[in-house]
Formats: sequence, C-alpha cells, structure tokens
Amino acid sequence: MPANAYLEALAHFIECDAEVSRVAVDVIGVGNQLQNNRAYFAFSHTQSDLPSEVFLSKQSASFNSNDWPDAPKLMAMLARWHKAWAGVQSAWSKVPDDLKSGLISQ
Repeated sequence: MPANAYLEALAHFIECDAEVSRVAVDVIGVGNQLQNNRAYFAFSHTQSDLPSEVFLSKQSASFNSNDWPDAPKLMAMLARWHKAWAGVQSAWSKVPDDLKSGLISQ
C-alpha cells in the first residue's frame, strides 16, 4: 500500500535525520571547545604531545577520537540522508490524494 510505503520511508528518513543531528551536536560541541577552551581541550584515544595540564585541569574537556567521523563517513551519512529524503518524496507522490490528509506530510 502506498500509505504504508510512505510511513516506512518517513520512519527511515527520521532515523537518518537523527543521525545527522547527533553528529552536528558533536561537531558544534568540539567547535565550541576549540573556540573557547582550546588550552584545555583534547581528543582522547589518540596519540598526543599535549602538556599534562590539558588533561588534569578542572577545565579539561575531551572528545573520544574513535567517535569522530572522517570526511568519507560524513559524506556517506549525508548520502544516506539525501537518499532517504528522496524516498520520502517519492513515496508521498504515490499516496492517493484522499489518504494524504490523514498522513504526516514532509
């Protein structure tokens, strides 16, 4: 059924969108630390020649480098987002007009 296909596509898009949002929060958080707390910020789980006070200060902040996506991972995530969005639009176009009023449109 077109309505079910639309709802499945929408659920998949919402998952992809949430993934992008989570990464955006991390990127913004790291950016804020680099902007405002660079003397006490580091990535953890990576080699470092930083002074010990970076890690021992009460102002210390870190981000797990294993959770930091590289550019290919970011691009793959964005490609999934765009594909999911196209799926929502395609599925919506197949929903009969008389059913659209009962569904969430995007």
